[in-house]
Amino acid sequence: MIVEFFARGTGRGSGPVEYVTRADDPLTGKAREPNPTVLKGDPEQTIGLIDGLSFKHKYTSGALSFEPGQRITPEMERDIMQSFEKTAFAGLREEQYDILWVRHQHAGKHEMHFVVPKVELESGKRLNIRPPGKGHQALFDSYRDTINYKYRLADPEDPERARELKIPDFELKKEALGKRVGELHKDDARIVLDAFAQTEVRAGRVKSQEDMKKAFTREGFEVPRAGKEYITVKIDDLKLRLKGPMYGKEFSGKLEKRELTAKEKRNLLENRIGKSVASHQALVAKRAEYHKEIYKPKKELKKEQEKQKIKAQEKPKKLSKQHKTESAPEKPLLKEIKNDRTRENNARNIKGLRERLSRARAATTKAFDRARERAKELKEIRRSLNRSLQRGARAITKRYEKLISKRKERERGKEKDFGIEF
Repeated sequence: MIVEFFARGTGRGSGPVEYVTRADDPLTGKAREPNPTVLKGDPEQTIGLIDGLSFKHKYTSGALSFEPGQRITPEMERDIMQSFEKTAFAGLREEQYDILWVRHQHAGKHEMHFVVPKVELESGKRLNIRPPGKGHQALFDSYRDTINYKYRLADPEDPERARELKIPDFELKKEALGKRVGELHKDDARIVLDAFAQTEVRAGRVKSQEDMKKAFTREGFEVPRAGKEYITVKIDDLKLRLKGPMYGKEFSGKLEKRELTAKEKRNLLENRIGKSVASHQALVAKRAEYHKEIYKPKKELKKEQEKQKIKAQEKPKKLSKQHKTESAPEKPLLKEIKNDRTRENNARNIKGLRERLSRARAATTKAFDRARERAKELKEIRRSLNRSLQRGARAITKRYEKLISKRKERERGKEKDFGIEF
């Protein structure tokens, strides 16, 4: 089993919920057989909670994906979901969060998708079960290892499953999609180049990164770049990065790995899983402590605030000059109260700013409409002036032509009279 979080979280709640519950695949348009099954939660409630949030990032979505051919029973599903929720929402009660679980089996393997609104229901504060950072990644890695060991599921960290060539995730997803819709995905050029490189290594012609670069050059390829763990090969206008131990600077020409005995494999697995389970319990306890501090019930918070006020009203003890110059550290609860006030002030400021922006937009729109109407009026005035000018020009031209014709007639008449007198 692997735990995957999707790089989404903005927009309306209908997007992620309909994606996991709809009967057809949005990527291919084909029917999902069997249809998705809601395991836990209410899709409409999840959509409503997401749409009601004012945060930019409103939800977290992801999936627990299992190896093809592994049978996951309903009892296993319930235990896996419960363990995930105890990990992600450690220290919280079920009434304090919302999660939607949906089973997918149309891709030839068992998947359990989840959608979580980013809000703690009692306080209305933001709740992010997968914030950035290595510590939070370690929490879900340890959860994955615990579940895989408990049910003897396929381990993604198993060294025997590692590839010599590391192919980007998006290429693997395209290949998986091709298999899903019954189409053969064209061979990645990396795989062809990797097969050639392995042939050269096994033949003894490549024993270092320099030898690898020469081998590709002999075949007519360009090698514009080489790094600590990769080689870049150029084919016409296409550049491909080959990454893995075989392409690194420390490669010595050996591909063979010593086969571990069954006892060594068992000891290695148990050692790693034991450390992972122990770290998982500690990480869950740390998250539970954090959640309990951040999402305290209002009654408890008010009691502590009253205690702090009473203490503040008490007369302070006399301090020496040395202690007077040193400021006492601020207590966590006071910090939290100040943070709450700051959040409220920020919320009011943001609300006021939004109202001012909306008024400014409305005023700008009205001004733009008035300007557009005025521009139309000016355009009509310009057209009417042009028409008047054209009519005037035509009238002047006609009058000028009449004057010229009359002058010519008078000149012809004079010439005629002159001929008679002569």
